[in-house]
Amino acid sequence: MTDYDADRRLFAAMKEAGWAHDPETQGFRKGLSWVTWGQAMDALRLADKGETVEGVAPQSETLARIVTASGANEP
Repeated sequence: MTDYDADRRLFAAMKEAGWAHDPETQGFRKGLSWVTWGQAMDALRLADKGETVEGVAPQSETLARIVTASGANEP
């Protein structure tokens, strides 16, 4: 997968999960929550590997919601 394809897939997964790209910070926002581009990519990568993510801190809870909502680990 090219970087372009990976970026488009990330945008699509985040949009489907209810997150909007924040061009000012290059991260993603949903309500008052914000994650970096790298955190979103890591969450999607974990979902692709079928990892189960549990939030133990506010930031990791946000990443767990991204993985769950992305549906990336569904066939």
